[in-house]
Amino acid sequence: MRLTALATLIAPLAALSALAAPTPDTINLATRDEADVIVGRALASVDPSTTSVTDIEREISRVEVGAHALVARDVGKDAFVTANSGIHSIQCLQYLLTARGFRTDRDGILGADTIAQIKAFQKSKGLTVDGSAGPATLSALIALVESGDTGVFAKAAQKGLNKFGAKLEIDGIFGASSVAATKKLQTANGLTASGKVGGSTWSLFFGGAGKVAADCDNVKASVAKSATTLVGDFRVHKCLASNLKAMLAAAKADGVTLSHRSSYRSTEEQIAIRKQYCGTTHYDIYEKPSNQCSPHAAPPGTTRHERGLAIDFLNCRDTTACFKWLSAHAAKYHFKNYPPENWHWSYDGY
Repeated sequence: MRLTALATLIAPLAALSALAAPTPDTINLATRDEADVIVGRALASVDPSTTSVTDIEREISRVEVGAHALVARDVGKDAFVTANSGIHSIQCLQYLLTARGFRTDRDGILGADTIAQIKAFQKSKGLTVDGSAGPATLSALIALVESGDTGVFAKAAQKGLNKFGAKLEIDGIFGASSVAATKKLQTANGLTASGKVGGSTWSLFFGGAGKVAADCDNVKASVAKSATTLVGDFRVHKCLASNLKAMLAAAKADGVTLSHRSSYRSTEEQIAIRKQYCGTTHYDIYEKPSNQCSPHAAPPGTTRHERGLAIDFLNCRDTTACFKWLSAHAAKYHFKNYPPENWHWSYDGY
């Protein structure tokens, strides 16, 4: 097969890649599938007896770059990996660097060696060389991972899925269990349940808006302190920690500081608050409607603070930068406002 014929196969992909990048929720899975088909046809149709190796490699590279551009369009602006991102996100990044030929230890520590490899990768791609793993760098690192894929990219995807409780063996074989875990996570986050790890799913691994599949939904009662963790000054249930961490970082990037007023409370602490705000009798503590307390305070066992699923922000009235930013962005991180209280934001709005 001559290069002119190969170019005929590549042309549709080039046209797709030239399109203006759509937003993450408008990109069509069929577009990525079409790119996959074009790539497969191009590679399968090359006749090495009539085409030089150099020419084949160059044309294959063009096809792969175009396909990668389609996948990368889905990476969200909230996707960052920092030293505080947690072991799964950092190891996911380290696997991707290794897959791209910039080998790092997968130790889950964003230290000097990993940062040096990020800089080397950025330089190789013509990106800003700053050693930070933000949307541009992550978009260049990722690849589409789907059923049957093997290797280091598959290991990176498996590590990312384990961030959300998938408990996969990191064996680099993207089989039925990996596909099922991907579909579960995609469904929980309103994505098309394709079972393929493209840009939108990679974004969840890297701290973009993500719902911990099932975990937070299953928190139906007060929890012990051991079920919570600290994110800065905020103590929340472990199922909500990665979302909160991403939200705080995004607000900071926009010049807004979200300050702590209150977060997790034990049942004993909630009882003490009811005694202070509602009265000291059994009725006052356990039965009096919260709107009859001054200020309002929910009965013990009913507040989302006791579940680790609610936060009260400091200086967050309706006219403040805090409230305006949260109103515009908090839903992406699965925080909802309880309307009577501008400062109170929780997993389910209560």
